[in-house]
Amino acid sequence: MKTLVKILVLVCLTKTGLCQSNNLDKNDPDQLTAAEVTILDSLLANKRGNFEFKQKKLAFVTGSSANKFITKAEFFATLNKYDLRQIQTPLNLLILSAEEKKNSNGYDAIIISWSKVAISDSHKKRLIEQLKIKEH
Repeated sequence: MKTLVKILVLVCLTKTGLCQSNNLDKNDPDQLTAAEVTILDSLLANKRGNFEFKQKKLAFVTGSSANKFITKAEFFATLNKYDLRQIQTPLNLLILSAEEKKNSNGYDAIIISWSKVAISDSHKKRLIEQLKIKEH
């Protein structure tokens, strides 16, 4: 029953356009809206454990090799193209430790979408290093 409710919430949010880029907080492109938090909580329910998306700084990575950083707006625009009732969205969540957060300029987690590769520790370290460089 919980899964059905989550799917219904996702469908309503995506079909009503609440996760489209024109509904994002334009003053702070990294800050998640309440609708975006709900979507991520639902999509990553089995992967996030106790991690909460509210007020977190997230990086978004895509590509078959998980090597292309994208904006939050691009991530949600891509999600909006698909009927989430029909597909299993291939998402991975990398929750960063306190040390990794420090080394990545304050990112709490990295969301990887549409990647065909498993993320090794060395790949995760490369992504964190790129975040450190990206902010300067």
